[in-house]
Amino acid sequence: MKKINIALSASKEYSPFAKIMMASLIKNHPNYNINFYFFYLDQTIISLKKDFIKIVKESNSENNIEFIKIDYEQIEIVDNKKGWAIDLWCRWYLLDYLKDSCDRVLILGVDTMIQHDISDFYFQNLDGYYFACCPDMHISNSNPDKWPAIHNDMQKMNLKDKSKYINGDVVLINLNETKKDLSFIKFLKLYQKHQFTCWDQDTITYCFNEKIKFQDYLYYNYFPNLNIKIHDDNLLIKKAKIIHFAGGPKPWRVPICEANNYTRIKEWYNYADSLGITSNWDYIKCYSQLPFRKIWRKIKKVLKYLLKW
Repeated sequence: MKKINIALSASKEYSPFAKIMMASLIKNHPNYNINFYFFYLDQTIISLKKDFIKIVKESNSENNIEFIKIDYEQIEIVDNKKGWAIDLWCRWYLLDYLKDSCDRVLILGVDTMIQHDISDFYFQNLDGYYFACCPDMHISNSNPDKWPAIHNDMQKMNLKDKSKYINGDVVLINLNETKKDLSFIKFLKLYQKHQFTCWDQDTITYCFNEKIKFQDYLYYNYFPNLNIKIHDDNLLIKKAKIIHFAGGPKPWRVPICEANNYTRIKEWYNYADSLGITSNWDYIKCYSQLPFRKIWRKIKKVLKYLLKW
């Protein structure tokens, strides 16, 4: 069997969502051996180890998961106390940890869900490239006034083409190339020097743009529920292979009883149910609070109107 290597990182709070990403990947790749590398900062992640092993091994005993502890001192230089969770940086230790054991590894964020076989993406020719990733779907389809801080970075770094701005939660790394001159500490120092708005994805975008092999986000990093006029979710979602709940609502923040109102969130909840992440109480609480949420939404609309008036 061919092997697929996946790198991820998450705090204990977000680890249930990592399970959903992993389960969806395994389901759509029954004929592959999948190696997961879970880079973590929070020591309590180890208490969840058995749960993750069960998910990974259940359908294929040859699948594997390895937990790699990162000490805070290793990532302290990028902790500016702003932006996303510091755990995000842990996954980039793969640049050192995996460079002599495999030729490529795919980073997947915990808010992704695999919908089809992605072997064509994973096993593509990467000669001469460090990364294969997609333009950010939100940035590509909206005006700079929606993302002023990112726009300021683009101007500062002389990036004129917004279609060259990538999203960092689906990144295929060519270790055969990166190990030549890119290490974990070098990657972190590049961010430390520039203090980009969006952390690692900006470091890749601005410092290694010529080393990116750009992919089609409609297939490999599709953002549903953005309400982009030129994109019909109901039509395009069918061919998307990697769903990324970015820009729109996160599934775990959508009440279970309202999941049908959003693209692919119901399917996300189906995985959550199968993994025991939801419970009957979640449904009872959701439906009991539904009338109050509807009333509150109407109140907010009235208040918004009055403030404009």
